[in-house]
Amino acid sequence: RPLSNHFEVLSMPLDEAKKVGKRIAGTLNDTFVGGIVRGMSLYHRHHGHDPQVLRMGMPISIRDESSSSSAGNAFVPARLEMPMRFDNLERLLQGVRSQCLAARDEPANHLVAPMSNLLNRLPTTIVTQLFGSLMRGLDFQASNVPGSPFPLYLCGTPIQAVFPFGPTAGAAVNVTLLSYQNELNVGVNVDPAAVPDVDVFMEHLRTAYDELLELA
Repeated sequence: RPLSNHFEVLSMPLDEAKKVGKRIAGTLNDTFVGGIVRGMSLYHRHHGHDPQVLRMGMPISIRDESSSSSAGNAFVPARLEMPMRFDNLERLLQGVRSQCLAARDEPANHLVAPMSNLLNRLPTTIVTQLFGSLMRGLDFQASNVPGSPFPLYLCGTPIQAVFPFGPTAGAAVNVTLLSYQNELNVGVNVDPAAVPDVDVFMEHLRTAYDELLELA
């Protein structure tokens, strides 16, 4: 891993991306993750590889009626094996949805809070080594963050767009989505040691989302 990062962005219409998810009775998140998976598949095939699965890290919301009134975040970090081989794009989206639902409904999710309280009592060096070893097993990170559906202003000046960037945390790429009005703004944080040809990777990622949006 180098001491530098490479940042890229892309955007797509929110309403069109939602329509893609509805094709499989799914959600916007299925479209978002499906685009990453398709882009990863195209990129690996470009380099002569055809992996069966890649390992994704993603925060999964565990907020329910009992925690809806509480402040702060309510999520757990999940590790998912995303299938890279599929017959068509709808099968891809169905596979993504199946994996994400399984991660969301994992019974052990509700043990994270008490375990976190226990881990916080351990020395920082031990906790750092533990989570560092977990993160090194990931190929890419993804995060979907809901943003403002109405215009925002900064000192009276309208904000045109907001792009998020998440840490790679040991993975090769972090792809983070933030909605703003009817736009989905995606920030891509790339480890240049793992992905030396970022322009090629971004070309495949944009192609992947273009293919999915055609389903709308």
